[in-house]
Formats: sequence, C-alpha cells, structure tokens
Amino acid sequence: MSPLRRSLRSRLASHVALAVVAFMLGGTTIVLAAGSGAVKLPSFQLADGTNPDQLAKVDASGNVAVSVANTPSVNIANTPAVTIGETPTVRVARQPFQQFVPVFSPGGGDFCEPIVIPSGMRLTIESFSANAFWFEKPSVYLRVDTMLGGVTTEVRSVALEMRQLYTNTWAGSVQTLLFTGGDLGPDPSRTYTVYACTLGIGVELRALVTGYLEPLG
Repeated sequence: MSPLRRSLRSRLASHVALAVVAFMLGGTTIVLAAGSGAVKLPSFQLADGTNPDQLAKVDASGNVAVSVANTPSVNIANTPAVTIGETPTVRVARQPFQQFVPVFSPGGGDFCEPIVIPSGMRLTIESFSANAFWFEKPSVYLRVDTMLGGVTTEVRSVALEMRQLYTNTWAGSVQTLLFTGGDLGPDPSRTYTVYACTLGIGVELRALVTGYLEPLG
C-alpha cells in the first residue's frame, strides 16, 4: 500500500471516529485544527441523558466540572424518635475568682472582712496569701462561720505562716480547699461564710483570695 493511501485511510478512520463521538454527544460541535493533523477539542459539555439539566464541562486539559442546575430535594420518610431515660445534668463552666481583701486592726482582738461572693454562686477557695505590716509577727488566718438553725460557729480553718520580708513587713501564702454556700454533705441547711482576719493592734493586712465560682444547686 502506498504511503499516500495509508495516510488517507488513517485520516478517514479518525474522521469517522470523531463523527461517531459527535453523534453520541447529541449535536456537540467539535472543531478540528488544521496543520499537522492533530485534533484539538475545545471546552464542551456532556449532558446526562436522564437529566438534561445536569452538565459536565470538559476543558482541553481533560478536567471535568460538574454543575447541577436544579437544587435536589431530600425527603425523610420516617422521623426517628429519641428517648432520654433520665434528665440530663448541664454544668455551667467554672468562673475564675480573685478578690483583694484589705483588713485593718485599730485595736486589740480579731478584725475580719468577709469574702464577697456574687448572689447564687458558690465559691471554692484554692489559695490564700497576704502581706501584713506590723512591728512583730502578726496572726493572719481565714475564719469560716458555719450557721445551722440560727446558731453560728466560728472555725479558724486556715492560718498563714508569716515570714519577715523587710522591717515591719511580713508575707505568707497557702494552698487550701474551702467552700462557701450550703452544705455539700447530708445537711444542706448548713451554710458557710469565709472571712480574712488578723489579730493585733495597728496591723494592716492586704490579703488575696483566689479560686473559682459555680452556680448553687
């Protein structure tokens, strides 16, 4: 077979194949580039025979982009039933707490200032620290007042070990765990109130209480 006839047959086969593709694509126009005989296919669209609104765009690099013209709808035949056996407990995140408590003792005896807590909240005290200014080592502590049936009982639950920093200047700190509000045990009617206290004549106390708050109940 001569080279000319082989070339014509090859080109004829290519054109037949392209005609078949054009027929299958349903009227899509395909442009053939002239010159060396190479075939270039520009961007064209493929249509789904079952859904003519769904198109696939094919560019010259062979990438396919699919777009859906109509928004599909989803129907759920049966609504699932969810049953909760017990009432779930929802816990509110803890809120950090820090309060500066100044106390001045003008005369003999104990002088205390309460730790102020927002209404409806329970305070958990985790640390207690203080500076005191006096000519000798002062007494510094947290006092807890427990009340039950109208009767108040005082407890000096946390005492600071004060160390001298400078002349007439003392400091101390301690890690602890104290609760305010109602009793967490078997007697919820008992309440607890915490005070920062010092003992002496003319003692100036600067205390810091830190912990976290949680809703009561």
